[in-house]
Amino acid sequence: MIKDLGIKLPTVGDKSNFCFCSGRGRLISEQRINSIIHQILEKHNAERPEIPLPRFSCHTLRHTYATRLCEAGVSIKAAQTLLGHADFQMTYNIYVGADDSFVAEEVQKINGLM
Repeated sequence: MIKDLGIKLPTVGDKSNFCFCSGRGRLISEQRINSIIHQILEKHNAERPEIPLPRFSCHTLRHTYATRLCEAGVSIKAAQTLLGHADFQMTYNIYVGADDSFVAEEVQKINGLM
């Protein structure tokens, strides 16, 4: 769809198809993305104090993505590739952040084998 608009997306090394690009097809920095997220959160929290949202960064979203991959049963090796990690150990360490309900479900799987 983006290509249909004539926008040329940036390539960095062998990576392309970035999530956050400007209207001119340039990369947006992590700091700028975080600034935009924080502006949105501040506006929301000012307008809807009864439903406050906590501060988070784009890196938090990356961890959430890694956890959701784990919860979906995606293999560590596939997740490593999707996250761009050179070493599966890095990916595995992020998966340790899976929430308690997910861990409880995994324990139930083990219990079902006994």
